Amino acid sequence: MPTSLLLLAAVPALGGIYRVLHVSLGGEVTPANQRFFDAPTPIVMHGVACALFAILGAFQFTSGSRRRPRRHRVRGAILVPSALVVATTGLWMEASYDLPAHDGELLSAFRAVFGTAMIATTLLGVRALLRREYARHGAWMMRTYAIGMGAGTQVVVLLPWMLLVGEPGVFQRALLMGAGWVINLAFAEWTIHRRSAPSQATGARQRQRQRQRQRQDNPPDLQRSPTGGVTGRHRETGRTENRMEVDSAAARLGALILITVACAGCVTSNYDFAALSEVGGHARGARLWQALVLEQEDGHHEELYDIDMIPLVRTHLNVFAESDDEGLPPGFVEADIDAWLPLFGIVDGTVDRYDSDRQRFEHHEFSSWLWGLFQTHREQVDTTVGLREQNVLRLLWLFDWESTPEYVGSTSEVWSP
Repeated sequence: MPTSLLLLAAVPALGGIYRVLHVSLGGEVTPANQRFFDAPTPIVMHGVACALFAILGAFQFTSGSRRRPRRHRVRGAILVPSALVVATTGLWMEASYDLPAHDGELLSAFRAVFGTAMIATTLLGVRALLRREYARHGAWMMRTYAIGMGAGTQVVVLLPWMLLVGEPGVFQRALLMGAGWVINLAFAEWTIHRRSAPSQATGARQRQRQRQRQRQDNPPDLQRSPTGGVTGRHRETGRTENRMEVDSAAARLGALILITVACAGCVTSNYDFAALSEVGGHARGARLWQALVLEQEDGHHEELYDIDMIPLVRTHLNVFAESDDEGLPPGFVEADIDAWLPLFGIVDGTVDRYDSDRQRFEHHEFSSWLWGLFQTHREQVDTTVGLREQNVLRLLWLFDWESTPEYVGSTSEVWSP
């Protein structure tokens, strides 16, 4: 029995089971877990999938696993969808839940990077399996399991720090959590290399014997150069092998540069929207309008903006600008959008519209998961008889469900800070 892997898997498995039971059975609600009760779907899906993935995966990489191919295939049929659910719900929670006090933007970026990497390694493992490249399939799935078991290693990393130093700060916690994933991936790569080294050596010996047989059957047309060197087919073969080695090294270097650029990130801003986090409704519009007027009087920009981007991972955009959309009264619009994964795989945001008197008359909240596969939209519009609210749910880009519009109160009751 893979005792060491089971011990490592116990942390995410027990944690997932606890979260599912706590939310399902109506446990005590605290400020730390309020977000799970407000939106229980992702945490329940994550907990169930995490328990399956952690326990079954521990048996998938033992030496005797592949001697029972039927059991290996059955476990794999459960593990692959479980891995995808673990990764996608993790990204879903990261995008939709409010950050706890001990988390920060750096840890959010780490979770986005490794969650995306877990999806990628799983899909590459399935692709290798369909091509019957079993060694490569095992390597990619080992990387998937290493990322998924980061929670177990993070406990091993965090516990000594808390015992010896004390509670880590936001930055120290992010680095320690990131170290858990890095340690797992480093160990997985070492294991993959150790397993592949004997087969590579065997393959090299087979290629060498094959070349010797070819030289005996078809002697090359060898010539001596003036310096005594050998020319002809042997030299061309050596040049071809050298070019292949150079091309492989260049590909690795290009991939490293691409990953470095993708994770570098960029930040640009001319206004601190976070300073208005406690201000809402009409008062927020007035404050933003005053800041916009000052910005335009100085001749700097025609809008207020705050952009925080990690390419291919996360984009946060907050903009306030004048609006002259057709069919709407002139005024101003504010957009606050968070997007995760390449090509906006997960999107969560709000859009507020203000009239020329800086009075808010429309509020939109929208979410999109897995590139629009599942979308929600809540609209609030100020009317003469009160604030009208309507919800829309869209599935598979085709099917829409609209709720009956209802009036939820006056704008001063709903939109006040």
